[in-house]
Amino acid sequence: EFKSIFSDIGEKHAEERLQEIDNIQGRGGDSDGQLSADEFCEFMMEYMADLTDKGFKERVTTWEEHLRGSHRKLLLRRVFGRMDVDRSRSVSLEEFKAIGEEDVGADNSAAFFKWIEGAVGNSDGELTSDEWVPFVLEQESGSTDEEFHQLVDDWLEILAKKRRNTLLRQVFLKMDADSSGAVDMD
Repeated sequence: EFKSIFSDIGEKHAEERLQEIDNIQGRGGDSDGQLSADEFCEFMMEYMADLTDKGFKERVTTWEEHLRGSHRKLLLRRVFGRMDVDRSRSVSLEEFKAIGEEDVGADNSAAFFKWIEGAVGNSDGELTSDEWVPFVLEQESGSTDEEFHQLVDDWLEILAKKRRNTLLRQVFLKMDADSSGAVDMD
């Protein structure tokens, strides 16, 4: 949500800025990884104190424009956050399969995952939101807002159903030390 006020270039530093704002102690900061309105406003008032009224208004107007243009990104980041069940900030193939099993099957999900990794990823076997979001935006660029919202709603519904199963599968994969696909008593 915080990233949505920045341009694509500015998004790269948004995480650092969020931590910076959130870590300010003694001024309402509580280091919980989320910004309250008070934390945001207090920091930004100080951060932009040297701007003229015109410069301040221009900055806020720019943020508002970015917010209007980033609605789809925000929705996709929500989906990504739900796919990332272990909160590692990346999605493994196992996590990714949960979204695709319903419609295309696990084998096709693996192929789709590898396709994304090859197209925009770094082939490390994990998807980040910076890889997945632009890929989906490009693939869905011709869809209407209504179609896009329906797609996101469908994904969120699938992920809600599959969350516990995905968590259990991750535990199983970690237990399966010899990668045999079965776990013995040891």
